[in-house]
Formats: sequence, structure tokens, C-alpha cells
Amino acid sequence: MGHLEITKIVRAPRKVVFDWWTDLTDTDSSYVEPLKIRRVLKREGDVTYVDDMVKILGRTMRYSVKVTVYHPDRWVAEYSGRIADATSTYKLIEIPEGTKILYSSEVRPKGILTKIAFPIIRWMVERVFSKEMDDYNGALEDDWRLTDRENL
Repeated sequence: MGHLEITKIVRAPRKVVFDWWTDLTDTDSSYVEPLKIRRVLKREGDVTYVDDMVKILGRTMRYSVKVTVYHPDRWVAEYSGRIADATSTYKLIEIPEGTKILYSSEVRPKGILTKIAFPIIRWMVERVFSKEMDDYNGALEDDWRLTDRENL
């Protein structure tokens, strides 16, 4: 099992960050490089089911994902894939600069080779996720600044 933790600052209010991150759509792949295809399968109240295809470390992987939102400041994504399962928690904290995102994930590699390799490549996986969050948050901040200016 592998544990990942990443903290990011977004220069936007918590509600804006929460709404942006939890409004999953088929076009989300246009914001982040590793996500190649996202298909929203269904929504049931505070739960959304999606199918994601990602390319990480030169390898294409497909995950079934269940995302449960806990208004107003947290959501949990449960990933199930051929080479690994994961449970990722996102927690938002209001700060003077905007919003802090606390991301933590428990990755459960499947198969002997993946289990052996994960400790070695863990730092690379963490860098990919961190970059993905930077890209997504950059798009969020750009969108929020445009929307905020239009409302002035």
C-alpha cells in the first residue's frame, strides 16, 4: 500500500474551488494532461460515477471512479483499476490567500510487479498528480478571475 499527500493553494474562494472540482464533466480531460478521456456515467444525489482513462509514466490505464461529495468542503474519490485501486480524499480549508486543498490518497497496487515497483516510482506518481492539480487549479483560477471581472 502506498500513501500520497499533496497540499495546494488556490487563489479562489472555497465555494468556487469546491464547485469547480466536484462538477465532473466529459470535458475535464482538456484541463489536465494525464487524463485522456473522462466519461460521466451517472449521477445519484451526491455521488457521481465516471470512467477515466489516464496515461501515467507512458502507460495507459482505465479506472472506474465513484466520487462522493460532502458539502461544503470535502469529497472522496474511489478508484478501481486493473493495476491498482485507490481512495483519495480532498479537503478544503479557507485561508487568507484563498483555499488550501489537502489531498491524501491510499493506493493499493495489484499484482506482484506493481507492488514491487510502487515504492520505487511513488515519487514520480506523486509528481504527476501534483502537476495535474497545478494544471487544474490554474484553469480554475483563470476561469474564476474572468467570471469575477464580469460580475464587477
